[in-house]
Amino acid sequence: MTDLFRDPGAASGIEFRRSASRVNGSNDEKRMPKQDIRRPLTNDIWSQLELSVPSPAILRRQRIVALQTSEAASQPIAMLRTQLLQAMKTHEFDAFAVSSATAGCGSSFLAMNLAFSMAKQKNLRTVLLDLNLGHPSLAKRLGVPETVDDFSAFGGTMDIPRKVVRLGENLALGYTTHAINDASERLQNVSNGGIIDQVRQVLQPDVIIADTSPILRSDELIALAPQLGGVLLVADGQRTKANEITAVETLLKDRTRLIGVVLNRGKGA
Repeated sequence: MTDLFRDPGAASGIEFRRSASRVNGSNDEKRMPKQDIRRPLTNDIWSQLELSVPSPAILRRQRIVALQTSEAASQPIAMLRTQLLQAMKTHEFDAFAVSSATAGCGSSFLAMNLAFSMAKQKNLRTVLLDLNLGHPSLAKRLGVPETVDDFSAFGGTMDIPRKVVRLGENLALGYTTHAINDASERLQNVSNGGIIDQVRQVLQPDVIIADTSPILRSDELIALAPQLGGVLLVADGQRTKANEITAVETLLKDRTRLIGVVLNRGKGA
């Protein structure tokens, strides 16, 4: 795919390239039960979550093109969403990360757009997790107020994210508003089964999208990798180097699959 969509403040196209990478000794069956991911919406806890729907002005400012009525703007994200859903069903996983080798490649932008695009499938429940714990930003970018109750108020055992809101009928955001210093240690804490398993247990979503910190800048994604079905890598055509992508592939090998590479070919993304 070429010339797909534009990132905030950048004249950029996005190209998605699927990866043939696989994980030796994959634990896919542990990540997702053998069931159709298109399950009915039946979970009372969702009705208990505070509703915080981003305003049209916020969605425009964050370039949430997935919700635009123009087919030219929304179709590329819809195509990527469909390919991801097919991969999830084929390989039986429900959680993946959107990340990059280094900062500033547009991974948060893509994660948000994919989440809103998934939410257009009304029979899917999607949870977007801000797991860039050193620099969390999704709540602020989406205009979520800081008055939301702690997640523990809804009976969850999660240590992070601190808070969960519904951005719509079938889309939730899990986030924290403050940087966490010991993020990797807490992400891989298996005493409660791990953060992704806790999200599954409490919210029972069909799709979990984790927006994470840059892979080559911290070990947070590596700590999270065993809980994921794969990673969607965002590369900036102006700054990401081939050896950085190779380094990411090496780090992910035998940990989780590289689903594909989304090439952002713009300047200043």
